[in-house]
Amino acid sequence: AISLRNTLKAPVVLKATALDGLGVAELVAEIDRLGSEFSRHDRVESVLKRSRTIVARALSESVEQQLINVDHPQIDELLSRIQSGELEPDLLAEQIAQQLICRSDD
Repeated sequence: AISLRNTLKAPVVLKATALDGLGVAELVAEIDRLGSEFSRHDRVESVLKRSRTIVARALSESVEQQLINVDHPQIDELLSRIQSGELEPDLLAEQIAQQLICRSDD
């Protein structure tokens, strides 16, 4: 399962010196650990992005089919307003999308 929480651990604070090499091995190990953590985080983000794309495509197809086959007075009224130029199709689509995902730009 994918977790939406940030699972990256904070880096360990290390001291290293170039004079005698003290702490360099530990520093390299910590950099390697963080690199693998970020890599895993990137993979999770990639999976989430692909999932959003898949759902968006399926939703688009579903909405298209339902809109083509719907017989509803409110939809007919909106389509008439689009036809008359009173309402922009892109604006209506954006408003519907915002309602579907419960988001507002306010």
